Amino acid sequence: MAKLRKSATVIKWQQELADKHGFKVVSFNWVQGYRHFFTNKPIRTPDDLKGLRIRTPPAPIWQESIRALGATPVAMAFGAMYPGLQQRAIDGVELVYNNIPGGRFYEVLKFANETRHIMLINFEVVSAKWFDSLPKDVQVALVEECDKAGEATSRRIFKLEDEVEVQLKGRGMTIVEDVDLAAFRKAGEKAYEVLKIQDAKNAVYREIGKQ
Repeated sequence: MAKLRKSATVIKWQQELADKHGFKVVSFNWVQGYRHFFTNKPIRTPDDLKGLRIRTPPAPIWQESIRALGATPVAMAFGAMYPGLQQRAIDGVELVYNNIPGGRFYEVLKFANETRHIMLINFEVVSAKWFDSLPKDVQVALVEECDKAGEATSRRIFKLEDEVEVQLKGRGMTIVEDVDLAAFRKAGEKAYEVLKIQDAKNAVYREIGKQ
């Protein structure tokens, strides 16, 4: 994440967002963790997702990512997931660990499959016009403090993940750790192609030294 924030391409995108659309990204190092598939059957490879209806947020980039991994994406509000699982309108969800206890999804799902298919990051966004109206020292202070808060929150979230995993095991869920992550990464490449963002992804990867 530290490297991503310094990527020339990402910096350019943020500037365009401010100049053309009026949105200033103040901070985006609020990392919520990896998203995994939570289902009623073990998932170790993308083939295991075939035929499964998995709830996703209603965003094309999200839906195409899940489709590329082998599942059928179903756009559904967060609050509709529990009854959706009870009524078998969906076969599973993809969430971060910390979402599971609050939604009581351990009552209707048996397996937590550590696919790590999406790293969830939150952005703090304000009006670019408002931000530019602030004195320069206040702008700097605002960005610095938001980044500090984001880093502290991210560390807390990762710590909580370990606690939640233990809690879920105690409630009867099985943690599937022997997932073929390489197979999921390979399958996920299709989403970049379908969304026509392969070149953008490659540019960012080069800038942050990621293969």
